[in-house]
Amino acid sequence: TVLLLQVESVTNVAAETPRLLRMVLTDGHSECIAVEHERLPGIDADTLRGTKVQILPRARVVAGHVLCTPDTFRVLGGHVPG
Repeated sequence: TVLLLQVESVTNVAAETPRLLRMVLTDGHSECIAVEHERLPGIDADTLRGTKVQILPRARVVAGHVLCTPDTFRVLGGHVPG
Protein backbone atom coordinates (compact mmCIF):
# COMPACT_ATOMS: atom_id res chain seq x y z
CA THR A 1 0.00 0.00 0.00
CA VAL A 2 1.26 3.46 -0.91
CA LEU A 3 1.17 5.85 2.06
CA LEU A 4 0.28 9.51 1.53
CA LEU A 5 1.51 11.51 4.52
CA GLN A 6 2.38 15.05 5.47
CA VAL A 7 5.48 16.40 7.13
CA GLU A 8 5.21 17.50 10.76
CA SER A 9 8.94 18.23 11.12
CA VAL A 10 12.32 17.58 9.52
CA THR A 11 15.53 17.67 11.54
CA ASN A 12 19.12 17.09 10.46
CA VAL A 13 20.39 14.81 13.22
CA ALA A 14 23.91 14.41 11.80
CA ALA A 15 26.66 16.05 13.81
CA GLU A 16 28.48 16.88 10.58
CA THR A 17 28.14 16.16 6.87
CA PRO A 18 26.75 14.15 5.25
CA ARG A 19 23.32 15.04 6.51
CA LEU A 20 20.93 12.58 8.13
CA LEU A 21 17.33 13.73 8.12
CA ARG A 22 14.82 12.54 10.71
CA MET A 23 11.22 13.24 9.69
CA VAL A 24 8.03 13.10 11.70
CA LEU A 25 5.22 12.26 9.27
CA THR A 26 1.48 12.04 9.88
CA ASP A 27 -1.70 10.90 8.18
CA GLY A 28 -3.69 13.27 10.39
CA HIS A 29 -4.33 10.61 13.04
CA SER A 30 -1.05 8.79 13.64
CA GLU A 31 2.61 9.77 13.42
CA CYS A 32 5.63 7.81 12.25
CA ILE A 33 9.34 8.49 12.17
CA ALA A 34 11.15 8.27 8.84
CA VAL A 35 14.91 8.45 8.36
CA GLU A 36 16.84 9.43 5.24
CA HIS A 37 18.73 6.21 4.47
CA GLU A 38 20.06 7.71 1.21
CA ARG A 39 19.99 11.39 0.22
CA LEU A 40 16.43 12.33 -0.78
CA PRO A 41 15.85 14.94 -3.47
CA GLY A 42 13.25 17.60 -2.72
CA ILE A 43 13.44 17.55 1.06
CA ASP A 44 15.78 19.20 3.55
CA ALA A 45 15.76 20.58 7.11
CA ASP A 46 13.86 23.67 5.86
CA THR A 47 10.96 21.68 4.38
CA LEU A 48 7.69 23.26 5.43
CA ARG A 49 5.23 21.59 7.79
CA GLY A 50 2.37 20.14 5.77
CA THR A 51 4.43 19.18 2.73
CA LYS A 52 2.86 16.05 1.26
CA VAL A 53 5.01 12.97 0.74
CA GLN A 54 4.49 9.46 -0.55
CA ILE A 55 6.08 6.32 0.87
CA LEU A 56 6.05 3.33 -1.46
CA PRO A 57 5.34 -0.24 -0.30
CA ARG A 58 8.91 -1.46 -0.72
CA ALA A 59 10.18 0.91 2.04
CA ARG A 60 11.83 -0.97 4.89
CA VAL A 61 10.93 -0.46 8.53
CA VAL A 62 13.72 -1.08 11.04
CA ALA A 63 13.36 -0.58 14.79
CA GLY A 64 10.11 1.30 14.18
CA HIS A 65 11.64 3.78 11.71
CA VAL A 66 10.86 3.94 7.99
CA LEU A 67 14.14 3.90 6.04
CA CYS A 68 13.67 6.22 3.05
CA THR A 69 15.57 6.07 -0.22
CA PRO A 70 14.92 7.84 -3.54
CA ASP A 71 13.23 4.61 -4.72
CA THR A 72 10.75 4.54 -1.81
CA PHE A 73 10.07 8.21 -1.01
CA ARG A 74 8.54 11.00 -3.11
CA VAL A 75 7.90 14.65 -2.27
CA LEU A 76 4.55 15.70 -3.71
CA GLY A 77 4.57 19.33 -2.48
CA GLY A 78 2.21 21.70 -0.74
CA HIS A 79 2.34 23.00 2.84
CA VAL A 80 0.15 24.24 5.67
CA PRO A 81 -0.06 28.06 5.77
CA GLY A 82 1.38 29.35 9.00
